Amino acid sequence: MMSSEESHPDSADILESDIDNALIENPSELKARWDNLEWKSLLLLITETKSAPTAAGRLDLRFAPWDDIDLSRGSLRWADLRCATLKNAKLGGADLCGLDLRDAHAENTNFKGADLCAANFGKAALDSADFSFSDLSYAKFHGAVLRGATLTGADLSAVDFTDADLQDADLAGALYDSETKWPQGFEIADKGMILEE
Repeated sequence: MMSSEESHPDSADILESDIDNALIENPSELKARWDNLEWKSLLLLITETKSAPTAAGRLDLRFAPWDDIDLSRGSLRWADLRCATLKNAKLGGADLCGLDLRDAHAENTNFKGADLCAANFGKAALDSADFSFSDLSYAKFHGAVLRGATLTGADLSAVDFTDADLQDADLAGALYDSETKWPQGFEIADKGMILEE
């Protein structure tokens, strides 16, 4: 990665014109945008910025082609990554509060220790993803596929797993409470989880 001292004359323009004010709704146009966008410069700007986006000013990163990307300990608070591809990505320890990953592909992605409170993973493909020791409180996994995912030691307080596929997921040591919603018929006994009173 380039140092913060190196200049990126177009980064601010890219962020403003293609991200904050993106109004493209056609999926094919959104995908084409990534072919021309200098997204590596954009990424550098995102990870170096001191002020994180808010829910009212989401970064529009839909359809981002980020397989194998390394954003460990970076910040993508409240970013919109719907339909993005993040297979084998490294997001461990990142600030991802409020992240929108609905319909995204994040198989085998490392979210270990990340702040994912209030994130939305609706219908996302998360097979073998690692969420161990991450903060998933108030996150939504409605209809998501988490086959073989690791959630050991994660905070699952008030998480919504309605219609999610948790087959072979490792939940040992995960914390949950009375507000945590499980898939219909899911047996929580013998999973090694800890109920918070």
